[in-house]
Amino acid sequence: MGDFLKWLIAGVVPPRTSDDVLYRWQTAVAASIYAGLFSIVAIVTLSFGLSPFYSGFAQASDEKATKEILQQILDGQKNARILLVRAEIASTRERECKVDRTNVDALGFANEQLSNLRREYFSLTNQYPDLPPCELL
Repeated sequence: MGDFLKWLIAGVVPPRTSDDVLYRWQTAVAASIYAGLFSIVAIVTLSFGLSPFYSGFAQASDEKATKEILQQILDGQKNARILLVRAEIASTRERECKVDRTNVDALGFANEQLSNLRREYFSLTNQYPDLPPCELL
């Protein structure tokens, strides 16, 4: 083990040169590498609770509460997305109804947008949205 550490240190610490600025820079780089490695080892040791004085960042008992909180957040985001898609469907349907029926390109574009929004709504709710007839808009 001692030979390995000597080899490891000798591999990173630069040999002495006549240029002091270069040597100081190389030594600073070597010190930074060792500090980074030490930090990584310390973080892993603390996070997994491998040290005798600290039990770790996350306890197994916290897992259930964390999952419940995450599920609530995900449900809230899904509900917000459903409301946004519903609003987009309503505005797209209104635009579709106002499009001149002789303008095939505009009508096709509006139908494609509406179709994409309906598919997205279906992927969120497993049901297609009800589209009001154009006479009501």
